[in-house]
Amino acid sequence: MIDLHSHILFGLDDGARDIDESIKIIKEMYKYGIKKVIASPHFMEGVYNSKIDIIKEKIKILHERIKEEDIDIEIFSGAEIYMDIVILDLIKNNNIITINGSNKYVLIELPMGQIPMCSEKILFVLLTGGLIPIIAHPERNHEIRKDIKRLKKWIDNGVLIQINGGSLAGRYGTTIRKTAERLLIEGYTHSIASDSHSSYHPFIFYKGIKRAEKLIGREEVDNMVNKNPEKILS
Repeated sequence: MIDLHSHILFGLDDGARDIDESIKIIKEMYKYGIKKVIASPHFMEGVYNSKIDIIKEKIKILHERIKEEDIDIEIFSGAEIYMDIVILDLIKNNNIITINGSNKYVLIELPMGQIPMCSEKILFVLLTGGLIPIIAHPERNHEIRKDIKRLKKWIDNGVLIQINGGSLAGRYGTTIRKTAERLLIEGYTHSIASDSHSSYHPFIFYKGIKRAEKLIGREEVDNMVNKNPEKILS
């Protein structure tokens, strides 16, 4: 499987604290069938300001350690960029971090509460500039939980949706689980990811995958954890 969203890079955000914890998470990912993973540390102005050169350096260090540990897993660069007006400056200055340096796919995090007023403008600027936003775990957003059809216009315009395996497994509560299930069943989901912050999350991700298979079938889930992510990477 390919995991589009994780916080495995040590010392950059609220994910892995040190390299040993990074390796512990990666071992668990491999155990549950993940062979490729996007390292997507938070980018939130004034809180987490990860730069692409630092991200690449951390990935290089991890790859060296992974080789020593004989773990057959690949790590690719990315970032989870908070939905904020600062994104427009990142685009203008060509500083926005894309998945695997593709200059095409960008992982965007919605706040947990309201959808920011600037969202429509940000998505418009991204799309018209040739960048495809992937919205991370919208099932955790309060407004989306009230009306998932708010995502339809975005999807129709080319935005992709990523939900968390943990949401399907009930990690964040019943309401979020039911919203994630509706997003799956209604066809509003393009990928399922782990959003791993600790070594516990790969197990929860796997549990969520099994729940998804019961809801929409193994073939559709394969699209979300293999085929679609592979297209994004390549």
